[in-house]
Amino acid sequence: MWQLAYARAAMRTGSGIGIRNETNWYHGGDLMIATDLDAKLSFLPGVALVGDVKWTDVDGKNVRLANGNFANTKRDIVTGAAGLALELGRDSELKLQGLVGNDVAGANLSLYSGQPNGFGYVDVNFHKPYVDTPTAVDNRADTDSATIGYTQQLWYGMWGSIAGHYTRYGVHGDADVARTAGWDGNLRWNTPIWGGLLAGISYDGHGEYLTTNDTRAGQAPTPFVPLAIRNMENHAVTLNLSSDLGNGFWFAAYAGYVVDRFASDGLLAGMDLHYTPTDGLDLALGVRQSAVSYTQGERGNQLTAGLNLTVGMGAPPQPSWMQNAF
Repeated sequence: MWQLAYARAAMRTGSGIGIRNETNWYHGGDLMIATDLDAKLSFLPGVALVGDVKWTDVDGKNVRLANGNFANTKRDIVTGAAGLALELGRDSELKLQGLVGNDVAGANLSLYSGQPNGFGYVDVNFHKPYVDTPTAVDNRADTDSATIGYTQQLWYGMWGSIAGHYTRYGVHGDADVARTAGWDGNLRWNTPIWGGLLAGISYDGHGEYLTTNDTRAGQAPTPFVPLAIRNMENHAVTLNLSSDLGNGFWFAAYAGYVVDRFASDGLLAGMDLHYTPTDGLDLALGVRQSAVSYTQGERGNQLTAGLNLTVGMGAPPQPSWMQNAF
């Protein structure tokens, strides 16, 4: 939800493009490099064509194959989405898209609605290509999922968010290998301390729990759950610093401790540096190190680095009824 809210605020227009690259190194040696190009083109008041193309470079170590054996794998995968976005007034958008990639075709419906002191989000997917891990790519996995969440300013400097989600995981030849239900929660407090510098503390919680799953026989250790879907429950507390550095530059940094109830715990730290010289243009460089992986199917340390460019073009998004109101 925070990423979507920030992306809309960064673009600030009815048309624009975004280019994003994220690289993840995992404790077991897996490497995932994802480069994402998304675009939005408003061709009628309040109506836009939206599309997304994502290229994922996969380098997997000891990947569990569908037959239960292990192998090292390297692949390049292209997935995409295309559809319509409808502006509903204020800061609200309904998006309908078709999804395709990795021998999977599906659909997505999402609704975002924001206001100055809060925003909500609903996201529903049917047969969405699942390419988050080398195992998922090799098994030609997909998900059906539903997520609903809300973020609210609780009082000055204090924000909270809560979300619930349900997911069905499938692989090629078996559309229902595991199902999970879970939650996400966040509390974030910041206060000015000196010369434009903000300091604060945050809590971030994430839970995903198996409600049903298949088990299969294969190379030891066996039996195994396809895609290595497992129970996850992460709790992180971090101290935060952020400041406007002037001339369009600003940063946000955080460091703290994260615990996975079902796995490891340790350091969580990261930093984002932004360059926003004018409305509708945002360049961001970020890095994060976590002792706990937030990706299903991966365990242990996760190092993430990313570079994002957002370019907005044209007037702020407006629904068609607003064009006739003034």
